[in-house]
Amino acid sequence: MGYVDRLLQETPFETEWVSYEIHPERAPEGEPPTERFSPADLRMIYGAFQEKAARLGLSVVIPSMMANSRPAILAGEFAKDAGAFDAYHRAAFEAYFGRGVNIGLREEILAVAAGAGLDPAALDEALDSGRHLPRLDENRRRAAASGVSAVPTFLTSDGVRVVGARSLDDLRRSLFRE
Repeated sequence: MGYVDRLLQETPFETEWVSYEIHPERAPEGEPPTERFSPADLRMIYGAFQEKAARLGLSVVIPSMMANSRPAILAGEFAKDAGAFDAYHRAAFEAYFGRGVNIGLREEILAVAAGAGLDPAALDEALDSGRHLPRLDENRRRAAASGVSAVPTFLTSDGVRVVGARSLDDLRRSLFRE
């Protein structure tokens, strides 16, 4: 269970998950992390990530490829339309961070979607048609208008913006101004 889930248990609030494509220029097959980061930086980045995950009771692996997230994001939009976003989001997170699956590859994301109860043939057709691409473009415009340039970013209706992975206490204080 992630921090947002915990916060929702404590203080129910309305959420809207909006996907944001960080590196649209990334090759469809992804790229090795060593193309962007030194080995020392990778140890620091993933070490901190693994520590945070462990505090949530999650086990994470260091992916051998940094995926091009577009297929996974488009599948998330498909899942929203099917009323299965939460299940899909959890499955995609677990596949990428828990097992190191390259969620930029269509066959992998179709398998993830099927595991989340979605129809892989219908998703495959949706990906071919590009019908969710306008939503991705709209999300990019919304992010730019809101000053979003990193994930995660939490925005509240009263203008509070919290950027980056934070502790549960920090999120609670920032989002609810405790």
